[in-house]
Amino acid sequence: ALLDQVRPEGQRMLFSATLDRNVDLLVRRYLTDPVVHSVDPSAGAVTTMEHHVLHVHGADKHAATTEIAARDGR
Repeated sequence: ALLDQVRPEGQRMLFSATLDRNVDLLVRRYLTDPVVHSVDPSAGAVTTMEHHVLHVHGADKHAATTEIAARDGR
């Protein structure tokens, strides 16, 4: 698996729009002391989804993650 190639001391972040059984398995296998941020499920189902890949330089990781986590809405 791709996550097996990350150094043991490397940082791992998982952002998922759905938390099904498979995601739970990834969390238990690869994350230590995970923090969960969730939104109200009554906000309604998403009918379309966009996926994005961010290539972030090491020095910018903290700022990029902070900006994503601080956004309003979904």
